[in-house]
Amino acid sequence: MSAQHRVPVILTRALAQAERFAETLPTETQAVFSPLLEILLLPVQDRPNASEILLFTSENGVMSIAATGAAHSGQMALCVGKRTAEVAQAAGFDATSADGSAADLIQLALTTSGPFTHVRGVHTRGDIAETLRAAGYTCRELVLYDQIERPLSAEASDILSTDQPCLVPLFSRRTAKLFLREQPKAVSAHIICLSTSVADALSTGSYASVSTSRAPRADALLSELSDRLRAIRLEAKGVSG
Repeated sequence: MSAQHRVPVILTRALAQAERFAETLPTETQAVFSPLLEILLLPVQDRPNASEILLFTSENGVMSIAATGAAHSGQMALCVGKRTAEVAQAAGFDATSADGSAADLIQLALTTSGPFTHVRGVHTRGDIAETLRAAGYTCRELVLYDQIERPLSAEASDILSTDQPCLVPLFSRRTAKLFLREQPKAVSAHIICLSTSVADALSTGSYASVSTSRAPRADALLSELSDRLRAIRLEAKGVSG
């Protein structure tokens, strides 16, 4: 299928994650990279202790730890999802996935005795460390990276300003808020959100549709995106017919 007949998919994740997700997209789509966040590693003020269980809410946390050069071979890590756990395992951690949200990660942590260190960015949600401390656990926070805001690319803005149908997967509430600020109205944009929390951040926007994946996982979001793509194709055939 020629590029001009493919449905654009505007990818707003940090570039490395967007490029990986793009590899899984249906062939009837065309990836348009427009990261709304850029990951910036921060100067290291501290390092985790070997006795601590590390909590990772994104693969950026794993990569930021790896960048410090701290020894961690075999160290226990609890991860929010499968992909983060895979990255942690590849980095040498004894990693387990909570296969869900921050709340699922907290529940997994409560099955152990700790102590914990939550490796995170400047911007975070879920109050993981605070919740675990309130439950009587020792949990500190290690902030190793920042998520810098970036505007939509000119290509993405141009697509969103037309009546050409496009797909926009959104993986976080913060990214959804940034997208809403950049593009509060896009009558041809079909937004696919990782969770209801992400979708709620778009409540004041005006889009062709806003749907939510069946589970807070990339594969579930991809499935919802594929369903929406089929609907767009069927609608186009109906109009042309």
